[in-house]
This record gives sequence, structure tokens and C-alpha cells, in this order.
Amino acid sequence: MGCSEGIDGSVDDLLIRTAERADCSRSCIACSRDVLLELFPYLSAVVIEEVERRPETVVFRTRVRAPTGACRCGQRLARVHGRYVRRLRDVAVGGLGVVIKLCVRRFRCENPDCRSVTFGEQIAGLTTPHSRYSPLLRGVLLTSARQGEF
Repeated sequence: MGCSEGIDGSVDDLLIRTAERADCSRSCIACSRDVLLELFPYLSAVVIEEVERRPETVVFRTRVRAPTGACRCGQRLARVHGRYVRRLRDVAVGGLGVVIKLCVRRFRCENPDCRSVTFGEQIAGLTTPHSRYSPLLRGVLLTSARQGEF
């Protein structure tokens, strides 16, 4: 993505100022998004709508990029039943905790043979049912627990 391309939403001024790249003569939102995706590649399936810098954390407000959701039975659906916000903790960056607030859509499966009446979409590489941690943080916690660091 080059400097002339845009991004959905806005990005915190701090990130815009620090996102200069070697091939870019100015800071821009598109380059900021590229830098964010280099640091957090598992966010490529979501639209980063806002990055909020708080004293102890960085909060990403995101939503799913795909226009449809996929049920366990394989049926793709576009009709949204509802929405809710999921809060995932991620590994710290620069001493700051990272929180991903993900707006998740719920779909109603229209396949009469499917046992799922409604389901929340899952993002491969980012979410699993009922998880509160990103896969990366979950891996760090499991490794630390196995090594007896807790």
C-alpha cells in the first residue's frame, strides 16, 4: 500500500508521526497502517478503525473486513443477526499493554441441517471461540507457564 492510498478510520497522531518509512518522504495514514500490519500481521483480516493511546495501553478498535461470515457447516452468510464487541488482550509493545476491541457480527445459519442457529464470526489467526487472548499472547503465557515462570 503506497502513500496515496487511504485507510478506513483514523490513527493516533503519535503513530502517524512515528510511521515514516524509508521509501516515503512524509508520514501518512497509509504508511502507518503498513507499519501496524508489520507489527501485528494477524490484524490483516480486520479494518483498524481507530488506535487509541492510553497511559498504560494501546487500544485497537477493529471490525472484520470480510463481507460475509462462514458457519461451521460451510455455508457463507451475509445477513447479520446482531453485533457485539469482543475484547482481546495481546502481547505488550514498548512496555504498553495491547487490547484489540473487535466488533463481531452474529449470523443466523439458514441451513436446516445445521445445528448452529446463530454464530459469531471467527477470524483465522486471531480469534477462537470464547478466547480472551490473541494467539500470540496465549502462546507466550503457555510457554511461561511450562517454564515455571508463574
